[in-house]
Amino acid sequence: SENEKKSAVAAFIQKGGYHFPILYGDNEIANAYGVRGIPTLVVIDKEGKLAYRHVGYDPTLPEELAWQTKELLK
Repeated sequence: SENEKKSAVAAFIQKGGYHFPILYGDNEIANAYGVRGIPTLVVIDKEGKLAYRHVGYDPTLPEELAWQTKELLK
């Protein structure tokens, strides 16, 4: 069920100690954000526009996100 899926995601996020918003959606939302694989991480800028997209796992992602965030906050 949808609630079970959300519970599984919430447990994964909590276990990982992550602190970021999660967007739950359907294929329409996935298409709107250009999701082609899982996991997909998107960074939205202050104007609500897609500023960065990353698909898959990358051990350097924390550094990349720190750089992206610093650039967007300028």
